[in-house]
Amino acid sequence: MDFTYREEKILKLFSSKMKLSHLDQIKLIYGWRIVIADFKKLFFMYGFALLMGCFIETFLIHASFFLFRQVAFGVHSKNFYLCLIVSCITFPVSSFLLKNLDIGIIHIGITYLIAAVPLLLFAPIGSAVNPIRGSAHAQYLRRKIYIRLSILGVTILVLPTTITKFLVAGLLIETFTVLVSTIQKESDKE
Repeated sequence: MDFTYREEKILKLFSSKMKLSHLDQIKLIYGWRIVIADFKKLFFMYGFALLMGCFIETFLIHASFFLFRQVAFGVHSKNFYLCLIVSCITFPVSSFLLKNLDIGIIHIGITYLIAAVPLLLFAPIGSAVNPIRGSAHAQYLRRKIYIRLSILGVTILVLPTTITKFLVAGLLIETFTVLVSTIQKESDKE
């Protein structure tokens, strides 16, 4: 693994404080690259959201998506740029479209149920990036999904629809990634 000048400086800093094996150095730089890539995605996605005037709405959708993404997993983009493009389109554009839409609690509740059922049926679904390590891990993740869906269900009843529509949109996006991953796994079996 080749390191950039900045990565070499990071390695020098950490090596001066602790003894790192070559494998530890590779792990450190790999983690560094993941953090930097995630910050780049957030910078572009939320920058785009700021330009569209829907920063907070994008944050709500993204927070809800991430809350379920942690336990349901689903499909991942093949590379950083595809993930960046999909994220910049999906989150800010969906929040921009929902921002001026007046949606009642009945419609939000129906959308919540439509999004929750596939998660209950198919999630968690592992991927190459996030594998499921056995049935105990799957059961643990499934319990977390139930808890988070219950919390979101109560939140829908308590908070105003101007907020909950964005939270349900994040759930809907995560459900879409789980369904795509399920379809891909089924087609791989054939």
